[in-house]
Amino acid sequence: MVAQKQIMTHQFVSNPDPRLSYYRFESPKTTFSIFPNLGASLLDWTYHGVPILAPFPITEAGIEQYQNDYQSSILFPFPNRLENGQFSHEGKNFELPINEPILNNAIHGCVSNCSFSVIEVNSHSIQLNYMHEPNQSFPFGFSLEVSYQFSEESVSIQFKIINLDKKSFPFGLGWHPYFRIEGDGKDTIHFTSDKTYAMNKHMIPTNSQMVANESMVLNNELDTPYRLTHPDIILNTKDYHLKLETKEFDYLQLYIPKNRKSIAIEPMTCISNSFNNGIGKKHLEPTASFTSNLTLRVINQN
Repeated sequence: MVAQKQIMTHQFVSNPDPRLSYYRFESPKTTFSIFPNLGASLLDWTYHGVPILAPFPITEAGIEQYQNDYQSSILFPFPNRLENGQFSHEGKNFELPINEPILNNAIHGCVSNCSFSVIEVNSHSIQLNYMHEPNQSFPFGFSLEVSYQFSEESVSIQFKIINLDKKSFPFGLGWHPYFRIEGDGKDTIHFTSDKTYAMNKHMIPTNSQMVANESMVLNNELDTPYRLTHPDIILNTKDYHLKLETKEFDYLQLYIPKNRKSIAIEPMTCISNSFNNGIGKKHLEPTASFTSNLTLRVINQN
């Protein structure tokens, strides 16, 4: 007899603070939570009772944590840092707000705290959209559509960007999820890279260095960019094993905070400061669009 597939359900969970209202998708095996008013972020994923993402308290303290750490934030129109918040495009100079004052950088774009409209939702998926009018945070108009597709073992994310401006603009795209680890020297990550980048005192990449395939134990602080040569990243922990498929993302930032209880695995289309160094920088012409996808999947340990 063929076992029937478990049916997922969804519900909207309201909170007096709209930022903490969310859509919950669940089955007997798994739960996911999407927060439209915190940048359309995925802030909970539990599989067989095991939390995969770092904990997010649904409180005022959780909002502060999210805003400080960019927990599962979508990073657009640039991931990571923009030196001094400055760049030039088509002969014109631009200056964006400094939101990392200790290093005098603009960091992680301008959509992480934005409210996204829900376009469509059902038991297995949700589609959200943010329309950006030119302003101080980014002087070009765009639409950012984010679609999540859920199964009991995976989540797939599609990003679609449309240039709504009359001028072209530079961009990069990234995602900033934190995954729960023990930090006891038993967690490992495996990926294929041919290059890493040295960083200056402001955490801006300088010269590149050649590296071989990477396999590392996650027991120390880390904040390092890599160029990927294969799209698959494998994270092994005591409680779960995860595969990230990052086909349209050629760069990776790994960040382990001081408590060593989580790791940010950040797929990116470019490296830090790409508007100035050009490494991975993309351009989008008026009315043109760009689409990319990520998939995260729970796997059996090999």
